[in-house]
Amino acid sequence: MSLARRIADLSRIKAHKVLDSAEDPREVLDCSCSRQPEPLNKVRGGRGHQS
Repeated sequence: MSLARRIADLSRIKAHKVLDSAEDPREVLDCSCSRQPEPLNKVRGGRGHQS
């Protein structure tokens, strides 16, 4: 493994660690819950909604 590759990998690992510690799990969950109906409506709309 080259030195440049090793430095790039370490930088990426440290960046991910910083981002992970900055994220609030509650905010991530709230965001995913608020986005959940969008794909579901697309799937329902794509099949022709049969009510």
